[in-house]
Amino acid sequence: MSFLYIPQNTALGVIIFIMLVGVHPFDTRGCNSDEEIHLGIQKSSSPPMHLASHLSPSARDLIRKLMERDPTKRLTAIAALQHPWIRGETPTSNIIEGSDTKLSLYQELREKLASGIFAALVDGDNLRNKIGENDSREQSLTHLLKRAFEVFDEEGKGFVNEADLGRIMTKVTGASLSPADSKDMMTAAKEESSRSSLGLSLSDFSQLFSRLSQQHYKRGDYIYNPGDDGDAMYFINSGKVEVLTKKGHLVSILRHGDCFGEGSLLEDRNYRITAARCSTPVDVIRVSKNDFDRYLKSSSTKRSLKLKWKARRLAQAKQLIRLQSNLTKRQFLRNEVVYHEGDIGKKSMFLVDDGTLEVKHGDETLHKLSSGDSFGESSLLFQRPRSSTVVCASASCSLHELSGADFFALLESDPVHARALSDMCRKRMFHKAVKSYLLSQNSGLGGVVELVKAFRDVDKDNSGSLSLSEVRDLMLHMGNNSAIPEKDLRELLESLDLDEDGIVSLNDILEMSKAFK
Repeated sequence: MSFLYIPQNTALGVIIFIMLVGVHPFDTRGCNSDEEIHLGIQKSSSPPMHLASHLSPSARDLIRKLMERDPTKRLTAIAALQHPWIRGETPTSNIIEGSDTKLSLYQELREKLASGIFAALVDGDNLRNKIGENDSREQSLTHLLKRAFEVFDEEGKGFVNEADLGRIMTKVTGASLSPADSKDMMTAAKEESSRSSLGLSLSDFSQLFSRLSQQHYKRGDYIYNPGDDGDAMYFINSGKVEVLTKKGHLVSILRHGDCFGEGSLLEDRNYRITAARCSTPVDVIRVSKNDFDRYLKSSSTKRSLKLKWKARRLAQAKQLIRLQSNLTKRQFLRNEVVYHEGDIGKKSMFLVDDGTLEVKHGDETLHKLSSGDSFGESSLLFQRPRSSTVVCASASCSLHELSGADFFALLESDPVHARALSDMCRKRMFHKAVKSYLLSQNSGLGGVVELVKAFRDVDKDNSGSLSLSEVRDLMLHMGNNSAIPEKDLRELLESLDLDEDGIVSLNDILEMSKAFK
């Protein structure tokens, strides 16, 4: 074991610095070896007093004099005992007063910035193709945070300045960040870093996320199983993860940059409903539930994360239907009708394998279906006549048909995916009602201007949100589906409230419409 020689008085200065500032003056990150600390002492001309700016002048004077490099000028033990700070002669009530508030604000700013970085990770999935899947495990955490860093540093400067912080944090929190707050946030983020005059570096981002856990799994390992506690979410750095139902059905494959496991953290339940199995060696970053709640507390990321999760759950539900062995292959030629608006006979739902189909209300085409889409679920789930006519619009259309009885049996065995399908069908019905209304007004069908017009027309009390009675009136334009029970209307209203703020606003409607383009 090696021992470092430090003059006793200097050692006392180090101890006082640690007690008052909270970090070692020559190891501010707390990760250096004894040898590295010794080297830092030898190279440093003075302790990092900028970290002690919150202390009284008397306390800073004592530390400086105890850690003076020149032994002839260094404070002796006897002189230290007589120092005003040691004797308690210079307490500064003005500085002490409010210091807890300052510390709390400092921590709050760091938490907000960490939330902003987490938001950039969640919304930065489209950067995945910019990072190769063969990155080494040692670099994966850096690459993950680099994605977030690039969202802040959109100009590619290599650092994040106060303007960058203001721009992103305003988007994340929904409230403008003042120049003073940006400056304070910059200082808070760099309290344990290199304090480059340019701004925050990638290493500063890493420091804020020092509690993230990097984990490696072998091929065939299960990250979690159905019924396990939902205590974390994950980001994939490398490899592939298969999502399996309780019965072992493969419903999706996740890759580098994807996140998963957030469902049990977003919902009231705290257990897993699917399994996550590694189909290759996998590296993940684990975000604990405590950190997850902390990051979402001061940001609007929850809405974005929940929308992504619902979309993935819906895709899994459709894949589960495709895996059924009781599907019937159906082939249609151009202009052949799959079913007519108002049909009430034998019901089933369909999956599009190939070709293009048109969904019509009267003679007008509401939208088109292509490979991967499904249709016919709404009239099954809500036990109503068909709300539209579906026609093959290409040379041929290849479909798979699932009978109503088999469809309900499948949903009964998997309530979670059943809820995802129900949510989709409710929104689809509303979307059709909006288009039917626009047709009745001789308006266009797909533009933002038309959607704004429809919203304002339906919002009869000009409150800026849609009430239950206003949605009921709009749904009358569904024709055969006009008699909608109160329970279904309330569930529809809840589905339309995408940001979960208790009201259905124009932004909710515009956001929902994107899913049907």
